[in-house]
Amino acid sequence: MYSNRFKRNVHVTRHARERMQQREIDEAQLCELLETGETRYKDQARLWIAKRSLSAPTILSVLQ
Repeated sequence: MYSNRFKRNVHVTRHARERMQQREIDEAQLCELLETGETRYKDQARLWIAKRSLSAPTILSVLQ
């Protein structure tokens, strides 16, 4: 998977895939989140990407 927004390859860990399954998030939704979600930086190397919905926010922790 590649993010045009961040200009880098994205590796989804086993743990992330498990959490995606629990939250019923598929790869298409993940791609959309990467490209359009709101970012919040933890530090220079890490950030979160979130997209709010009426039901619940979808949050992705990303290592830059």
